Amino acid sequence: LSNPSRHDHNKLQVLPPFKVDKRSSDGIYQVTRVTDGITFKHIEEKFIRHYAPYPPGTEAVCNIGEFGLQQERFVPCEIVTYYAKSSYGVMMLQGQYKVHVKAFQEIEEHDVEIPVWKVMGKR
Repeated sequence: LSNPSRHDHNKLQVLPPFKVDKRSSDGIYQVTRVTDGITFKHIEEKFIRHYAPYPPGTEAVCNIGEFGLQQERFVPCEIVTYYAKSSYGVMMLQGQYKVHVKAFQEIEEHDVEIPVWKVMGKR
């Protein structure tokens, strides 16, 4: 496996970094992408998935690198615990996970804390 995020892709859930701005009575949403502030209107309710933290023991893929061309480093990991910044709203995205990084290529096993948006859990 050169990049575990490319395997079992149908089992991965990627956290979409959006916050809900408005919800109309007919179930149509307006959302804002947290990373750049771009607003999307007329999003049907069937496309909205509310975030629920992964429980301890969840197998995941974690980005222990940085974002950018060839700086990301996706490795297999396991959720140890979740540190909530908030129990609701966009502040949940600023929470942290403590994860156990599994040995992978030249990476040795170790524990690390990373932001919520760097974890893709398998459910």
